Amino acid sequence: MRDLRRAAETNPHYPPVLIVYQGTAEDGAPFFAKLWPEIRAIADSERTLYAAFGVERASSGQLVGPGVIACGVRATLKGNFNGRTKGDPLQMPGLFLVANDTILWHHDYRHIGDNPDFATLPSLFPDPASIAIR
Repeated sequence: MRDLRRAAETNPHYPPVLIVYQGTAEDGAPFFAKLWPEIRAIADSERTLYAAFGVERASSGQLVGPGVIACGVRATLKGNFNGRTKGDPLQMPGLFLVANDTILWHHDYRHIGDNPDFATLPSLFPDPASIAIR
């Protein structure tokens, strides 16, 4: 989340960010208050939006493997640690760029720890006005 926040705050053309997370609003409040108080977030404890966007559960290879371990080490070196798990620990993450009712782009996660380079996302869409939310 720190990398996404940094990318969004340093680029005035960054698309608006909306976080969907497993858990309740009460679960998310202290987490977001600490890491990104201004973020817009939706509590999806039933994983309704995960299902609507086709975000699947992890396979054993997506949960444990060399790539996951490498990402875990990198996250730890950045000062990021696993907290208490809320919801289904096998739920894969999803990252989508949506404008109105159209998914313009999504990140195809290879494993549970995979993340895109958040800073480069706006370069995928050189005309920010083309993705304006109405």
